[in-house]
Amino acid sequence: GDPTPPHGNIPPRRKQEVGRRLSLSCRHIQYGEDIVYVGPTVQSIDLNASTTTPNSTRVVVVFNASTAETMHYSGTAACEACCSEPPFQVQFKDNSAWARVDFTITDGNTVVADVPTNPGDAVVGLRYDWEGYPQCALYNGVGGPDNHTGIAAAPFLMTPPPPPPKSWTPVFRQTLPGAFKAGEWSVNPDDPANDMFARLDELESLRSKTTGGFTFKIQWPDVDGTETMHWKQTSNPVTTTGGGVEGYEAVNVTHTENDWGGLEFNGQECLLDGSINSTEWFYCVGYYGGQWGHDIAIPSYSRPANAVELFAMDPKTQEWQIVFRQVLPSIWTKGVTSLNEKDPNNDTFAILDKLENFRGADGKLEFKLRWPDRNNIWFQESNPVTSDTVSGYEAIEVQFPREFVGLAQNTVAGESLLDGCAEADRWFYAIGYYGTAPWDASHLI
Repeated sequence: GDPTPPHGNIPPRRKQEVGRRLSLSCRHIQYGEDIVYVGPTVQSIDLNASTTTPNSTRVVVVFNASTAETMHYSGTAACEACCSEPPFQVQFKDNSAWARVDFTITDGNTVVADVPTNPGDAVVGLRYDWEGYPQCALYNGVGGPDNHTGIAAAPFLMTPPPPPPKSWTPVFRQTLPGAFKAGEWSVNPDDPANDMFARLDELESLRSKTTGGFTFKIQWPDVDGTETMHWKQTSNPVTTTGGGVEGYEAVNVTHTENDWGGLEFNGQECLLDGSINSTEWFYCVGYYGGQWGHDIAIPSYSRPANAVELFAMDPKTQEWQIVFRQVLPSIWTKGVTSLNEKDPNNDTFAILDKLENFRGADGKLEFKLRWPDRNNIWFQESNPVTSDTVSGYEAIEVQFPREFVGLAQNTVAGESLLDGCAEADRWFYAIGYYGTAPWDASHLI
């Protein structure tokens, strides 16, 4: 780059060097010449190699010998600190901040850095020249950026893999018109897919040994009763790769905007979409992370969503079975139709390759699509089943904070098993609604 161009933000002044590197790439790629046309390229990285130095760990980066001939370091173009500012930075397990480290070059193509560490700590990340205007770089050839013989190594970043997607353990579900009774802590405990399900009597088995408390998620999949799409179609959207939908039949469809007409194969922006025979891709299932005017968000019927679930009716049991779930920030991988198939509670789950198993006697597939991203996630120390007060409450992702303080026993007869409201005379965030006490919203939880 050129951090101080004399005429504003225009292409760099070192056009001769740019042209030289382009010509090397052309000669190798287009004409097949056996020449080095890139800077030193990484062969392997070991973040915690063995070392005899106490309280330290050794980082070793090996570069491909064919690209690292006469590898050396030199200041970059227009540098100020130059190589007094090392290009390598590490990240520790116990501290997410990046720290520069000194290094040496051994064996011609190997970088070694001995990094001081605390007992039990480890290096988990490494980056090289990962900044706007690096001051120092590794070069092959001779000299630096103005010697026109070598090329700088490209920046790289190595960070720990993201944590695995969450797999929540379901402990309660209530679907009206079903109602609970006082003291009914266990209902259909072996059938977590049931519309009426509870295993609240087992909460203690889910207490964290590390934190001593519980992490809960309370979710309302369709807050306003307008975001659950129910329909049938003959065509299998996974295998009908030409797009389009056959045999579409609306059952309870609450949105038809953006060319809705069932689910069809997409393959470009997502696995499936519901904007039939259109360049749009709303009702997206399996979002690949592309832009559509709302940064990273799943296109629902129109609003940006953070989660999407697809269910199929099992013709044998006449019960809904989840066949797909995606919860951001997890981005779907192109073409993947089966993921975590033995863990239906995972935030990333798919058995779309098994859709034919759900085809009914009428020859159609019956689907339900929804966007369950209205939720509160929090931590608390107290067990709500055994305590009528909340202790150790800590919000994690609370979208509905009004009067919410965590869950505790509802001690008022005739209302619900639990509630999460700060006011004693209110019982919002109800768990186990008895269906008898009026609250100005008849027949709703």
